[in-house]
Amino acid sequence: MSQLLIVTMHLLKVVRPICRQSRALFSTAQVNFEKLSNCAKEPSLNDSKSSKVELDASVSNKICLGGSKCDLEAMRESAINGTITAEAYLKSNHFAFQENSRAKAMAMIGEAISLVSPRTKPMISIDCESHEISQSKITEVGISILKASTFNTMLPMIKPMHIIIKENIKRTNHKFVPNNKNYFSNGVSYLMTKKTAAKFIKLLLDKYLFDLEGIFVGHAIEQDIKYLEKLGVKLSEPFHRIDTFKLHRLSRSKGGSLASCLKSMDIPHAYLHNAGNDAYYTLLLALAYCDPATRILKNLDQYTEVVGNGKKKKIINDKSDLVVVDDVEELLAGLDRW
Repeated sequence: MSQLLIVTMHLLKVVRPICRQSRALFSTAQVNFEKLSNCAKEPSLNDSKSSKVELDASVSNKICLGGSKCDLEAMRESAINGTITAEAYLKSNHFAFQENSRAKAMAMIGEAISLVSPRTKPMISIDCESHEISQSKITEVGISILKASTFNTMLPMIKPMHIIIKENIKRTNHKFVPNNKNYFSNGVSYLMTKKTAAKFIKLLLDKYLFDLEGIFVGHAIEQDIKYLEKLGVKLSEPFHRIDTFKLHRLSRSKGGSLASCLKSMDIPHAYLHNAGNDAYYTLLLALAYCDPATRILKNLDQYTEVVGNGKKKKIINDKSDLVVVDDVEELLAGLDRW
């Protein structure tokens, strides 16, 4: 056998497997592309640039094989770009709640966002503080109102108010919760008798909740409704409501204190368990929970198992934590992740 023939046969042995492998790879690529419904166009066998598929830069045309993960990335980009809408958000398939509570979760979120997103209804947030031993004694009532006419301002124009019940002014908390009765952040607290407070609250609810068909906001709202009844304020059903505690528990297995919710949403806060402050922060929390962009960026639509640290719950302390920083690059990286 001549040397030329030997060389030729050797080349055929090498080239044929390569060709078979190349055809297999190309065939696989073709099948995969056919399965991608989000591609701008399919690769052509006759196209010299078939290995590079030109895709539209829009979110809807991103290559993604992850189903709900793809929708989540699409929603995330829309949230970052400021193009997310309530309608598109609610129709998305990115939600990952527990299977047995998915329908309930979607109904609650859908109702809350549908109430808030048009920005046509006033919101009235109410928080009541009772004496830690004699819980039938209401010591404070906090009220915050967001008028529909000021809903479109960049910074929400919220009117916070704080009422101290005269009959119970000497009753103070300290054993289980801090005594922050005199630390209303807006500066002025109103001292009212139980009767006067009930009349004032009724007038506010008649106007903003019933006449203007507003939204009642609370954190564990049923408890505050019971406290209002102890003051002599009976709410007649039905009315619109948003419970920030329930919204929190849709995607988190544990927790739900106002302090932990505010912290998780990066909302600065202080002097909680002052009813006026709590009502204000609860309204801010409701606005965050009912904003599609915030929900996406804070992963509020992905159910998460929360693991407790096993430590005994402490009374809230308004002192800030002190952290020593040696590496500013690491700190900057943390801001990028945020």
